[in-house]
Amino acid sequence: MVRRVYSICGFDCASCAEKSEAHLAKHPKIESVRLDFLQERLYVTYKDEELAITDLLDTIREVEGDPIEIAELGQKKEKKDLRTLFLFLRVAYCALVFLLTGFFFKDLYWVRFSLYVSALLIIEYDIVWKVLQNVIHMRNPLDEYLLISIASIGAFVLASLKHGYEGQARAFGNDVFQMEEHFEAILVCMLWQLGEALQSIAVRRSARSIESAVSSRVSEALLVDGDHTERIDASKLIAGDVVYVNYGMSIPVDGVVLRGQGYCDTSSLTGESVPVALSEGSSVYSGTMLTEGEIIIRATKDYASSSAARILELINNSLEKKGNAERFITKFARIYTPAIFLVAVVYLLVAGFFGPSWRSAVFTSLEMLVISCPCALVISVPLAYFASLGKASKQGILIKGASYLDELLRMKTLVTDKTGTLTKGEFAVKSFHHAEDIDAKEVESILASLESVSSHPLAKAIVRYFVQAKQREVTDFQIIPGLGVQGKVEGKLYYAGSHAFLEKHELEAPKSKSGVDIFLFDEQRILGEINMEDSLKENSKNMVKSLQNDGIFVKIFSGDTMNNAQSVAEEVGADEYRGGLLPEEKLSLLEGEERKANGVVCFLGDGVNDAPALARADIGVAMGGLGADLAIEEADILLLRDDPIALVEARKVAKRCRAAIIANIAFALLVKAVVMVLAMTLHEKLPMEVAVLSDTGVSVICILNSLLLLRRKK
Repeated sequence: MVRRVYSICGFDCASCAEKSEAHLAKHPKIESVRLDFLQERLYVTYKDEELAITDLLDTIREVEGDPIEIAELGQKKEKKDLRTLFLFLRVAYCALVFLLTGFFFKDLYWVRFSLYVSALLIIEYDIVWKVLQNVIHMRNPLDEYLLISIASIGAFVLASLKHGYEGQARAFGNDVFQMEEHFEAILVCMLWQLGEALQSIAVRRSARSIESAVSSRVSEALLVDGDHTERIDASKLIAGDVVYVNYGMSIPVDGVVLRGQGYCDTSSLTGESVPVALSEGSSVYSGTMLTEGEIIIRATKDYASSSAARILELINNSLEKKGNAERFITKFARIYTPAIFLVAVVYLLVAGFFGPSWRSAVFTSLEMLVISCPCALVISVPLAYFASLGKASKQGILIKGASYLDELLRMKTLVTDKTGTLTKGEFAVKSFHHAEDIDAKEVESILASLESVSSHPLAKAIVRYFVQAKQREVTDFQIIPGLGVQGKVEGKLYYAGSHAFLEKHELEAPKSKSGVDIFLFDEQRILGEINMEDSLKENSKNMVKSLQNDGIFVKIFSGDTMNNAQSVAEEVGADEYRGGLLPEEKLSLLEGEERKANGVVCFLGDGVNDAPALARADIGVAMGGLGADLAIEEADILLLRDDPIALVEARKVAKRCRAAIIANIAFALLVKAVVMVLAMTLHEKLPMEVAVLSDTGVSVICILNSLLLLRRKK
């Protein structure tokens, strides 16, 4: 299969895009298709050979009359929105007609009628043209353009006809000509056009605001060439380039610090507000900002492959996978409009034969057609997903598809790794004991001196713990692989190492229940003992407790020893734990959890050695994935902050998204239902403008409600 992403533009409304998407999906060479009206993206997966852009356009034109343009991603040119400007000029002309007919030509009925006809033609010609195009090309005509055309033209015709005093239908007579009803018919179309324009503007601005909120790519960079710097386009940076960054500047490319020091604000990528200290050898990522100091970095990746560019690409592609509510609305809209059209026709016949008058029945049926437009749902639901994904990204949470927002809410079991996920992966001294007949400071000094020569992580942790201890010269130092170290301090030989090292020297000591034991001993006896444990991350307990409060089981599957897994499980309050697992054993247990779970199983790992589990789980969540290619490739969700509480925050985003979607659906359907009942009850007493506002007004309110998701605090 071949997958392609295109830029696409030209659709007037979301329902038009949905119709084109459904038609493209029927093409024999296309496996799957996703047309994103908000971002103007077309995602196509071909079965074998890809189609030319002209073939895609021809297929879309079979069901769509708008001037659609498709281009390779990144090649679309920005165009001025002349269509909206022209629409406002047309609305201004209609307003001028209302002004002239309201204050002038009061007794010149034919002049007034001519002005009304011109206003109707000017405000509605493009709508009628779309309907005619559907008929000419034998497309399904049951869309919002047909509904509003029938409603506005029908209302205009009704205003031009009225029963005379003798019960005969007459037209254009002074005593029967209803100019105020012509005004209402034109106003219906004006309000609908203005509503569509406002929706279009709101959608475009929201898409731009979301993209600007998550886009942290830098446009310029200072390239270092010997003793000189040159300002260049950042997109030209390649691996190996040397770049200068001063405080207040954004880092343009992933790299490593060659010289200098400072503090870096990574909140644009990770959502973490605490600045990160940088020094020689520190890794830096594009899109972050240097808030203090100055540094010179060497690029480790090309600009296009750097973190900010990859993250923005993930966000831009995230809506390729529809959420459950969006899929429901897509199917709902396809049957909703024809169903309402049928209801309106049935009502017309019933009310016409048994109601007060045919005129009243026709007017009410026209109002029902206007009310029925599904745009409020078709636009606001995907926009809620889009805004939620953008909001999550600002918190350092990258969700690879709208569908995973729904999956997070269906999660019933969390399987989590231990080392590097719940714990820091950095050992710290938990306890220290020494022989009773030897001074503690003497033991500390000898042990710190021996370990200071070693580069092992455990040795560095011991040196940090005994930072106040006096350092002595060590001679004949030797590393014993897998056991420990040995060396002479002031001419005497000492050893520091594990239980196995003790046993090799025929010494014994009890093992601790958890953690790692390091012993200092000589040839005769044990002088001191240190117990070290991988320290727990600050929010590990809070994450487990929050998920358990939501009815989610938390289980720890670790490759560490059973004792260590038990210790962490008891400390955080996990429901179950397993230790000493090989990667394939961890994967097998995860598959078992999925088979017996009544809901979604999520796996949380550090993205380094858990790739099989991340790929296999219903939801694979990688933590601390910034710059980790494996995590970005395999995980469904990336927690760029090295903080487990971010998973809880991701669920909060998903809950708010669902609440906004439910509110939009309930509000739109309730308003439409109430107005439709009023229309059938009040008949001609309900102004047509109310029907229009129940469509376009509700759409704008639902759009604004979806955009509020971007403004919510954590």
